Amino acid sequence: MVIIVLLFICFANADSIGSQKTDLSYANYLYNQQQYKESAREYLRIFFNTKDSSLLMSAADAYKKSGDTVMSIRVIDSLTSIMTESAAKDSLLLQNAKLSLMIGNYNDCVNRILSIKAENTNCERYAIFVACSLMNPLSIKTANINPVPINTRDSLIISESGKWKSLVAYAEPKKPLTAALLSTLLPGAGQFYSGRIKDGIAALSLIGICAFQSWSGFSTDGNESIKGWGFGIAGSIFYAGNIYGATESSKRYNSKRKEEFFKGIHFTINEQF
Repeated sequence: MVIIVLLFICFANADSIGSQKTDLSYANYLYNQQQYKESAREYLRIFFNTKDSSLLMSAADAYKKSGDTVMSIRVIDSLTSIMTESAAKDSLLLQNAKLSLMIGNYNDCVNRILSIKAENTNCERYAIFVACSLMNPLSIKTANINPVPINTRDSLIISESGKWKSLVAYAEPKKPLTAALLSTLLPGAGQFYSGRIKDGIAALSLIGICAFQSWSGFSTDGNESIKGWGFGIAGSIFYAGNIYGATESSKRYNSKRKEEFFKGIHFTINEQF
């Protein structure tokens, strides 16, 4: 009788293991078919039955590829909570710091970075920390830490770890008020400041020509000069547009640099996950 019971238990376990393998194969099939959310749910369902922690990482990966970065972060947090090895926890914290940075959650990113202690992640910690200080200095101030100083022409090149070969050359944002003040003092200077050289030359030339023609008209015909008033009014309009254009140039510059920066972040995260 005892032998029969033991045989029954063995067959039941074998059937359970076989079922789990079939379920995992199905989850992998969904993943390979790029049905990422469905595969993530399957991985989680299997995890609840088997408690295999590697399935959580598979689910997190699937959620990230589906575009649901928030859910990916939550799954990795769940995995972090059951890890006992310090280095493994730090690695997961670092991964979630990258994902938090990717979706613009800078405060969460900084808090995760600060809780990492493992020596082998120092290089990446520094890279992401600099990224946060560039994208949102307030997140660093909130954490009562001095922002990492980055000069305008500096680029952050991280090669020591072999993982972050290059984070992205990212200059300090251009200030719209500074651009406006520069163009107020010298037409086109704000555009030069924002890297719009051709626009700066055009603004300086156009306003200069209008100013010269206006002066020429008034010098020749006095205050009744149609030429003087015409070019004077046109020059004033161009001058005001030059100031407005300088602020817009700085905003476009910042937007472009931010876009380039995030492309680099996305590439690096997708490359390493």
